[in-house]
Amino acid sequence: MSRTWQPQDGQQLKSLREGAGLERSLFARQSSLSDAQLRELEEGGQGCFYSALIKLSVGRRLLQRLGGELTDPNSQLGSDPDRLPVRS
Repeated sequence: MSRTWQPQDGQQLKSLREGAGLERSLFARQSSLSDAQLRELEEGGQGCFYSALIKLSVGRRLLQRLGGELTDPNSQLGSDPDRLPVRS
């Protein structure tokens, strides 16, 4: 299963943007996005991006610009299905 943009990613993005003192419309414009696209990333929804992969890529880039990174959606479950078990 491929990684998609998650609600916690949007919450992190919004928190970092607000913490940096950036208005949404200004940050969107500086990032070559529409206000609607940034709103979709932060608050959820779909339809402003051509594909889920593009949405994920744009969201990842914005998080990195603000000093953040994508969270591992499996960390809440305590395991990563793509990680091989370590033998001691």
